[in-house]
Amino acid sequence: MKDHDAFFVGYLKAPRQHAIACLTAAMLCLAGLIALALALGRSPIRPDDSGYAGEVALQGSITPDPYPLLLLPADPTHPAGRAIMLAGDGKRGVQAMAADLKGRTVMARGVMLKRGDLDMLVVAGDNGLQAIGANTYTSAEPVSLGRWRMAGEICDGKCYSGAMHPGAGVSHKACANLCIGGGVPPVFAAFTPVENASFFLLADANGKSAPARLFDLVGIPVWLEGEMHRIGDLVVFRADWKTAAAQ
Repeated sequence: MKDHDAFFVGYLKAPRQHAIACLTAAMLCLAGLIALALALGRSPIRPDDSGYAGEVALQGSITPDPYPLLLLPADPTHPAGRAIMLAGDGKRGVQAMAADLKGRTVMARGVMLKRGDLDMLVVAGDNGLQAIGANTYTSAEPVSLGRWRMAGEICDGKCYSGAMHPGAGVSHKACANLCIGGGVPPVFAAFTPVENASFFLLADANGKSAPARLFDLVGIPVWLEGEMHRIGDLVVFRADWKTAAAQ
């Protein structure tokens, strides 16, 4: 046979066409890895800026929508008042505990999770929310911030704020959906801040809990459009889920 380059013996120098093919494959793999890194780098999640902020006991009132929130009175640090998302043990919310607490002053005990200006209180057991009297706090009506269309990522508020790492992305999708399905408030982590906020509590267009439509969109870059409303220092994104789409 005249074309000896058609064969390759491991201990001999690689034929030119084999070397070119291997180099091309290596370059394509490298380009793919770079593209993947850039895609992952678009996520607003940083694994090193969240975690447990210690045990707390807070006195406030409960509002049930879109998910149970603990409302605290205004103070110098939070002149508009403070609204804290709540979660229970494991992958569940506190809807059952909070069902009869609307209009009551409560003592909330648990562990605070924090990521930037996002606060999540993980209520301590079944007795972490206890009524201690009639409602003595008056919370302002939600303030409309207009309609927005934004790109970002849907996460569960508990893992995203530090209960797990990374707490976001495709690798966390199944866990996040279990948490959200169990009643943990979902949050939208925006790629670009709005009104000095980078995360938003998600709701439906009527200010109630988000629909099952969101499960398909968790953990991936998405577009959402809807009305923004501020409750205390917390911004609620009342998304129009018919317009939701993956990027």
